[in-house]
Amino acid sequence: MISGSAKVRSSAGFTEIGPADFVLFPPGDDAHQLINDGAEALVYLAMSVSKGVDVTEYPDSGKVHAVVSAAPNLKSLVFRQKDAVGYFDGEPDAE
Repeated sequence: MISGSAKVRSSAGFTEIGPADFVLFPPGDDAHQLINDGAEALVYLAMSVSKGVDVTEYPDSGKVHAVVSAAPNLKSLVFRQKDAVGYFDGEPDAE
C-alpha cells in the first residue's frame, strides 16, 4: 500500500491495511478482495507473474475467468461453474 486505507477480504475474514503494508496471495490460494473503505483515494502497487495462463475464481457469483496466451492471440473466457461440462462431452470419438 502506498496511501489510503483498505480492508482485504479473504476466507479468514477482513484485515485492515494501510500505507507500507504488504499482502501476498500465492497462486492457488483462496479468493481475495481489496476494498477501499477510506475517505481518500487508495493507491497501491500490484505485481503479478503470468506465464500465459491465469485462472481466477469468483466464489460470490460462481464464475471462473480463464486467460490463455498473450496479445495479440489472447483468449479470455468467463463462465459459470454450474455450466461446466465433462472433459469428453461433445467429442465424437470419445466414449
